[in-house]
Amino acid sequence: MAIYAIRWVDHAREQRDSLPPEARAMLEEALRTLVRGPRSGTYDKRSDQWTASFDRGRGVILYTIEERWFTITLLRVVWLS
Repeated sequence: MAIYAIRWVDHAREQRDSLPPEARAMLEEALRTLVRGPRSGTYDKRSDQWTASFDRGRGVILYTIEERWFTITLLRVVWLS
């Protein structure tokens, strides 16, 4: 099984950087899981995008999967404090 690389769009990187330390740690934990199995999230066929949650559902990651390059592109990171 391939381990996927993570690519951040600027907006998602800014959202990640604004998280408090405890939420960022939970995000990093969720990403370690995603790189080993990105299809574990929920797929929206209409938008061709995936979502996954972290911090017991308080955080959401929006991403796409590029199978050809084994890459996950993170589009948004939302965390409800």
